[in-house]
Amino acid sequence: MLKSKQKRNIIAVILLTLSVVLIIALSQFNVVYWFKSVTIAHYSNLHTLGYSDEEIKSINQLEENDILAIIDLDHYVLKIVKHYTVENYPELTVLGYSDESIDTINTLDPVIIDVLIKQSTTIDYQTWMNTEYFLLSRFERYLSYQVKNPNMSLRQSVEMVNANRDQTFYVDIQAADPSKGNLVLVNKYYYLDKSFVPSNLVNTKGCGKKQLVQEAATAFNSMCQVMTDLGMNLTTTTAYRSYDFQAYLYDYYLSKDSQAVVDLTSARPGHSEHQTGLVVDIVKYSTTRETFIGSDEYNWLIANAYKYGFALRYGSDKTDVTGYSYEAWHYRYVGAEVATFMHDHNLTLDEYYAYYVIQE
Repeated sequence: MLKSKQKRNIIAVILLTLSVVLIIALSQFNVVYWFKSVTIAHYSNLHTLGYSDEEIKSINQLEENDILAIIDLDHYVLKIVKHYTVENYPELTVLGYSDESIDTINTLDPVIIDVLIKQSTTIDYQTWMNTEYFLLSRFERYLSYQVKNPNMSLRQSVEMVNANRDQTFYVDIQAADPSKGNLVLVNKYYYLDKSFVPSNLVNTKGCGKKQLVQEAATAFNSMCQVMTDLGMNLTTTTAYRSYDFQAYLYDYYLSKDSQAVVDLTSARPGHSEHQTGLVVDIVKYSTTRETFIGSDEYNWLIANAYKYGFALRYGSDKTDVTGYSYEAWHYRYVGAEVATFMHDHNLTLDEYYAYYVIQE
């Protein structure tokens, strides 16, 4: 037993000694290289090209112009070799990337490489990739959006593109996906068919008694009861809306104002979250939407609604992202876990959907 322990100790000492020797050798090599590079003319350039120390000494006997010609010629030859042997070298070197950068780029995802090659100049791709909520598949869209909005930060460009704000409202559209359940996205880019009606609509038990899908209704009932117990007087002005009812509302608003104004405050039919049965418009009883702001009920909801799974959908600081004016009364059910995450990270459902639900 003792001999075995002694053997292990001897082996450990040998390994430690070898490690120390290796470290010293490497540090001495670096010191020697540094010393030569600052004391021997053209050492770094010639060493990089593969010349030995003896060859470098011989070359340095030549005229300065001849030395520079050798360096330039050999660098040119290296470039020619890399042009035919290093993947993507011709395209990337023309854009201005260094040989070292090209080596690094060639280790990246092919999607990134393809995007970089398509650009007209070098791109700080590392900073982009480290930007919060960066999606590889949207990289080219980020770059295009940034060119058009140079005063925006990279994070802002990512935020806007993830919310599809580089596309055109009500033109670049696709069908919403009800299979996403509580996280189905319906907005100015995603629509529901006219025939879509949630299968499990129920009436809420208090605070207005409107229709929501079962899970949202249960959560709302709990929240309503807590607020009632605190002496607050909450009511819902509307919750589930059919396609036809939304069409009626939208046309009514259009009769009162321009489409540009109406589109900031009302969804076109098929594009309203209310059709999902996951939305409630909440105010204090006997107040208008405008006078609701600043009330005790308003302040409580801002501080607590997410705990019950409801997210304030159109925040005052998110108009550019959502395309809607601030709606202090419009709450969307997404479930407590997601609502808490969105609240803590100041994310809209549009951004959350792109990064965490579909990731494309």
